[in-house]
Amino acid sequence: MLHREAFIAEDEGRVLGWIDLLPDGHIDMFYCLPEVTRKGVADTLYANVLGRAKELSLQRLFSDGSVFAESFFTKHDWVIDEREVIVREGVEINRARMSVLLVSGT
Repeated sequence: MLHREAFIAEDEGRVLGWIDLLPDGHIDMFYCLPEVTRKGVADTLYANVLGRAKELSLQRLFSDGSVFAESFFTKHDWVIDEREVIVREGVEINRARMSVLLVSGT
């Protein structure tokens, strides 16, 4: 099993969202409750992962994001590397393989 670090946002014991980071820079899971959309929860979670990625000297982050995640990631300078359609239990799901290069300050 791959080691992953998870970052969780909560309020009074209620989980509002989470994001994970694998050692190779892959963000596999990123979710926030619909009621916290546009309240900074996703931005805060992402900032935590970004900080950790820089601590680990990762050069790049990448993810296979849903159409819902795509706008968030592109807002944070991610690029779409490839679009694909996957099938899960007979349902077609559109997603984008996306990435961002992490540049160190000079």
